Amino acid sequence: VYYIDEPLYLASTALTKISILYFYLRIFPNESFRRATATLIACCIAYFIVFATVSVFQCRPISAAWKHWDGEHSGECNNVNAQGWACAVANIILDISIIMLPLPQLAKLKMSVGKKARLFAIFSVGLLYESLPTFEFLLIS
Repeated sequence: VYYIDEPLYLASTALTKISILYFYLRIFPNESFRRATATLIACCIAYFIVFATVSVFQCRPISAAWKHWDGEHSGECNNVNAQGWACAVANIILDISIIMLPLPQLAKLKMSVGKKARLFAIFSVGLLYESLPTFEFLLIS
């Protein structure tokens, strides 16, 4: 199950991040912001390609991913824990980058201080949401 689930999970997280970044592109016309957003989109695509490839080819031969548990088949597999930790770190870095990216643009918006405060509060909830897995990650390691 893990062998099939991991690439699907990676695709769903990468596509969710990319959809948020495309939403940012629709909202903010600033050229430097658009370049930074395009860079993050490229990082999300690279995140998916690298970790999906590592996940699919984690065992040699590939069939060892689902057959080596029975004791009749031989094969070698990567350290799945290290692979999971690396993926988690990359995911956290991408999430924080995506949450932080529009903050300077939001500060430049021409709106009342109260509306800006509410807008920043919404993004703060995103940072709080991301800080929980980061804190858990630090506790476990």
